[in-house]
Amino acid sequence: MNLNTIAINNLTLLSKHNNETHFLQINDKIIIEEKERDKEYVSITDLNNIEYSLYFTFNHVFTLVNTVNLSKYRKHLIDLMSSSLENIYNIYSNTINNDNNKRIKEMLIHIDIIIDIIVENYHKYYCYFKCKDMYYSLMKTVRKSIFVMNEMSNEMHGYYESDNESDNESEKND
Repeated sequence: MNLNTIAINNLTLLSKHNNETHFLQINDKIIIEEKERDKEYVSITDLNNIEYSLYFTFNHVFTLVNTVNLSKYRKHLIDLMSSSLENIYNIYSNTINNDNNKRIKEMLIHIDIIIDIIVENYHKYYCYFKCKDMYYSLMKTVRKSIFVMNEMSNEMHGYYESDNESDNESEKND
């Protein structure tokens, strides 16, 4: 189970969810699935049932925004988080303001504040992020070229075993 994939899939589903035709279902407490709504079926997943999966999804994606592997998708992740949160507010607009949902309302407000900070930092440090992405891309290319050059050298000249290994073993025995 890849948590990165689960969190991104949850965000994608939440950002595109249509409450008129589908309802949300929670599996394994963190996986959000979308099921087609029957005409007779009027109940939707309560906000309390989706609370833990929302908390996991957003907080996990907060950590992904600055990871090296997904840095080129940073803007996409930010847009996905914003549209997901907006869609959650649209879906649960009637139930968020109930007294029973104070904790969830505070959680959503906190998530909204963090998204605003991430967006502000993204625009503020755009050049830094671009340089960082280019640096890691360059380092990845250098690593690949070193690997290819070593493989070509081994093919052309044969694999060279150094005597250092046997020297190191004899030094350890002394």
